[in-house]
Amino acid sequence: MATRILVVDDERQLRNLVGEWLTEAGFEVIMAGDGQEGVARLQQHDPALVISDVWMPGMDGYQVCRLTKRLSTAPVLMMTGVPNEAAILKETNVGADDVLLKPFDVGDLLSRVNKLLKEHPGGKLNRAPRPAPPPAPAPQPAAPPPAPERVAAQPASGPHVAVQAQPSSEQPAKEQQTQSPEQFLIQVFKALPDIDKDLLLRMAQRLIQR
Repeated sequence: MATRILVVDDERQLRNLVGEWLTEAGFEVIMAGDGQEGVARLQQHDPALVISDVWMPGMDGYQVCRLTKRLSTAPVLMMTGVPNEAAILKETNVGADDVLLKPFDVGDLLSRVNKLLKEHPGGKLNRAPRPAPPPAPAPQPAAPPPAPERVAAQPASGPHVAVQAQPSSEQPAKEQQTQSPEQFLIQVFKALPDIDKDLLLRMAQRLIQR
């Protein structure tokens, strides 16, 4: 089975030329006209090597390289016409495995391609099995309802006992004895020895007449 190579370039003439050279060398070639299409073809065809131009509208070669490294183990060969950019690509962490400076011929292309395929055999999409989700925790038994609070038994109420009112400790005042007018006058006479007898007699008569 021929080794599959993805070529990503917005310049149709160069893209077709690279595709012809690789096809004549025995490789299966998949081509894309921009970065977004290139990433889609990468996931669809799972190539062993990706060749991408640097400057493209929309998604450029830097983004294509970074996404390729996230999605696959395939090596990436970058094509650029800027000499200083080749040094930048090698120094930065873009992830490019090699840089091909334009213009190049078929010999330069195939030597870089064969070198990368030898150094990175079996480049494939990252299809490592996803880790199984952790098992769902076993349902916890519902907490038992709290035990009812014990209430001490209250003694049964005894039969109602009528309580009689106690008599007041105070002794009732003695009722005054009814006195006769004569007795009253005698008491007054004893208390007031110097009282006028005539006055006392008149008082006695008035009391007797009542």
